Amino acid sequence: MKLSKAQEKLGILADSFDEDCDKGWKLAINIGIEAIKQLQAIRHAHPAFWTFRLPGETPEESTKHD
Repeated sequence: MKLSKAQEKLGILADSFDEDCDKGWKLAINIGIEAIKQLQAIRHAHPAFWTFRLPGETPEESTKHD
């Protein structure tokens, strides 16, 4: 599964948050960035499976949001 790297970072986050709060926040932000990149890759590879659409938007129009 593609999120294994993010899941590993979550374990590191849990360990490091008590030691250094700033490092924990930085790691959490990096995990979010990585998750967004992975979702974008999935969306481009499989646009039919992407269900997020703005109200009134067609499936073809929804692929234009990047």
